[in-house]
Amino acid sequence: MRHLDGGKVAATMVIATSEYYNDRNGQKTERVEWHTITAWGSQAQFIEKYVTKGMSLLVTGKIRTRSYEANGQKKYVTEIAADSIQFAGPKKNSEDMPS
Repeated sequence: MRHLDGGKVAATMVIATSEYYNDRNGQKTERVEWHTITAWGSQAQFIEKYVTKGMSLLVTGKIRTRSYEANGQKKYVTEIAADSIQFAGPKKNSEDMPS
Protein backbone atom coordinates (compact mmCIF):
# COMPACT_ATOMS: atom_id res chain seq x y z
CA MET A 1 0.00 0.00 0.00
CA ARG A 2 1.18 3.47 -0.80
CA HIS A 3 -0.56 6.64 0.34
CA LEU A 4 0.43 9.33 -2.15
CA ASP A 5 0.22 13.10 -2.13
CA GLY A 6 -3.24 14.46 -2.75
CA GLY A 7 -4.90 11.57 -0.91
CA LYS A 8 -4.42 8.99 -3.68
CA VAL A 9 -3.97 5.37 -2.62
CA ALA A 10 -2.14 2.70 -4.63
CA ALA A 11 -1.65 -1.00 -3.98
CA THR A 12 0.60 -3.60 -5.59
CA MET A 13 0.23 -7.34 -5.09
CA VAL A 14 1.47 -10.48 -6.77
CA ILE A 15 -0.97 -13.28 -7.56
CA ALA A 16 -0.52 -16.75 -9.01
CA THR A 17 -2.57 -18.49 -11.68
CA SER A 18 -2.40 -22.24 -12.16
CA GLU A 19 -2.97 -24.39 -15.20
CA TYR A 20 -3.23 -28.18 -15.05
CA TYR A 21 -2.50 -30.37 -18.05
CA ASN A 22 -1.21 -33.83 -18.95
CA ASP A 23 2.38 -33.92 -20.15
CA ARG A 24 3.75 -36.20 -22.91
CA ASN A 25 3.84 -39.12 -20.51
CA GLY A 26 0.26 -38.59 -19.39
CA GLN A 27 1.32 -37.24 -16.00
CA LYS A 28 -0.84 -34.47 -14.57
CA THR A 29 1.33 -31.34 -14.42
CA GLU A 30 0.77 -27.93 -12.91
CA ARG A 31 2.11 -24.73 -14.43
CA VAL A 32 2.10 -21.63 -12.23
CA GLU A 33 2.44 -18.06 -13.51
CA TRP A 34 2.97 -15.04 -11.24
CA HIS A 35 1.35 -11.69 -12.07
CA THR A 36 1.88 -8.25 -10.58
CA ILE A 37 -1.38 -6.39 -10.01
CA THR A 38 -1.58 -2.62 -9.45
CA ALA A 39 -4.72 -0.95 -8.16
CA TRP A 40 -5.70 2.62 -7.38
CA GLY A 41 -8.35 4.34 -5.29
CA SER A 42 -11.24 2.22 -4.06
CA GLN A 43 -9.75 -0.99 -5.52
CA ALA A 44 -6.53 -0.37 -3.56
CA GLN A 45 -8.53 0.28 -0.38
CA PHE A 46 -10.45 -2.98 -0.98
CA ILE A 47 -7.13 -4.87 -1.19
CA GLU A 48 -5.83 -3.25 1.98
CA LYS A 49 -8.96 -3.99 3.99
CA TYR A 50 -10.11 -7.41 2.76
CA VAL A 51 -7.52 -9.30 0.72
CA THR A 52 -5.17 -11.76 2.42
CA LYS A 53 -2.73 -14.36 1.18
CA GLY A 54 -4.34 -17.45 -0.32
CA MET A 55 -7.67 -15.89 -1.30
CA SER A 56 -9.18 -16.65 -4.70
CA LEU A 57 -9.75 -13.42 -6.60
CA LEU A 58 -11.22 -12.42 -9.93
CA VAL A 59 -9.18 -9.54 -11.36
CA THR A 60 -10.06 -7.71 -14.55
CA GLY A 61 -7.93 -4.98 -16.02
CA LYS A 62 -5.44 -3.96 -18.65
CA ILE A 63 -1.96 -5.32 -19.27
CA ARG A 64 0.59 -2.52 -19.04
CA THR A 65 4.31 -2.49 -19.71
CA ARG A 66 6.50 0.24 -18.28
CA SER A 67 10.22 0.79 -18.21
CA TYR A 68 12.76 2.38 -15.91
CA GLU A 69 16.52 2.63 -15.72
CA ALA A 70 18.60 0.96 -13.00
CA ASN A 71 22.39 0.86 -12.91
CA GLY A 72 22.54 2.17 -16.47
CA GLN A 73 20.33 -0.62 -17.83
CA LYS A 74 16.76 -0.28 -19.04
CA LYS A 75 14.36 -2.60 -17.18
CA TYR A 76 10.84 -3.52 -18.26
CA VAL A 77 7.92 -4.43 -16.01
CA THR A 78 4.66 -5.96 -17.21
CA GLU A 79 1.74 -5.72 -14.82
CA ILE A 80 -2.03 -5.77 -14.74
CA ALA A 81 -3.70 -2.44 -13.96
CA ALA A 82 -6.80 -3.60 -12.09
CA ASP A 83 -10.19 -2.21 -13.06
CA SER A 84 -12.12 -4.60 -10.81
CA ILE A 85 -11.23 -7.02 -8.02
CA GLN A 86 -13.78 -9.45 -6.59
CA PHE A 87 -13.80 -12.55 -4.43
CA ALA A 88 -13.85 -15.68 -6.59
CA GLY A 89 -14.10 -18.46 -4.03
CA PRO A 90 -15.52 -19.19 -0.63
CA LYS A 91 -15.13 -16.31 1.81
CA LYS A 92 -13.18 -16.71 5.01
CA ASN A 93 -15.23 -16.40 8.18
CA SER A 94 -15.26 -12.68 8.78
CA GLU A 95 -18.08 -10.31 9.54
CA ASP A 96 -16.04 -7.39 8.18
CA MET A 97 -15.96 -8.60 4.59
CA PRO A 98 -18.49 -7.32 2.06
CA SER A 99 -20.87 -9.84 0.46
